Amino acid sequence: MTKPKDVPGTRGRKTWAQGRRGRFMQSRKTIWDDAQVGGWTKRFYTVLTIEYMARFGPLKGSLESTTADDDTEDDDENYDNVPVGLYTGEDPVGLRGESTKPDESEDYKKTRQKLMQWCLHHYKKYSTESVKQEVRRMMNRIAAASEYSVYRTSDIRWYQKSYYEERLKPHVTTFHDQQLATWQANGSVGRKPQFLSSLHTVAKGRWENETAEFRQEVQEANAKDYEERVEAAKKENCSFVPSTPEEFQEALDNAPAILQSFSELLGERLGAVVSVLISLPVPKQGGAIEMRR
Repeated sequence: MTKPKDVPGTRGRKTWAQGRRGRFMQSRKTIWDDAQVGGWTKRFYTVLTIEYMARFGPLKGSLESTTADDDTEDDDENYDNVPVGLYTGEDPVGLRGESTKPDESEDYKKTRQKLMQWCLHHYKKYSTESVKQEVRRMMNRIAAASEYSVYRTSDIRWYQKSYYEERLKPHVTTFHDQQLATWQANGSVGRKPQFLSSLHTVAKGRWENETAEFRQEVQEANAKDYEERVEAAKKENCSFVPSTPEEFQEALDNAPAILQSFSELLGERLGAVVSVLISLPVPKQGGAIEMRR
């Protein structure tokens, strides 16, 4: 449910990270930033999930059940005292004696996924529009692998599309009505005449009767339209490959939002566990090549 326009604040559903949970999650942003630079985000999310569940229990699907005690006092909780060693791996035993080894329960998996999604959104790792643009570029590149991605329309079809109202409509309507009348007079036997078939038949006949000069004009216009569509496709994909540190960093920042959903969908489709391994230069590491999973 979105907020009314006259109510200030962030649009969209109310976040579950409020009160104590909100203060806890915000206190882990600095260590999350370090994980992005150091390339150990997988461990960060594992430890964050274990620490979160030790404090609050698993995340539930209901917002009310999750935030029921968010307004309670928590003076005894010092969220600013982040157990850095627990996250970096220097301390093998976590908060309240919890091991940092992840469990395989459904509560753990669902909580970890929700925490990761929250971090990616609220820590401002990527913008929604930026991710959408990345996806559009990828889909365009996939489509470009097909010979039909940018196709040239035949001259007759282009004539049919461009001059229907001006030169074809009354002739097509008359011809189609005649076809229907004949079909009905014969007892409606056989396939009923289709308007599209009538359009193709009339367009072909009218095209053959057009002057040579007009047909040349149509052919040139069709060729120009094709060239413009090809250039538009090239322009859409021209900035797909990053060339600056900022573009590399943007691509790296957007990757989790894209690959997480893709790997989950592919895993469901194949009935398998999908893991993505990437080797790339990391701008925050001075361009050093790192491998991330």
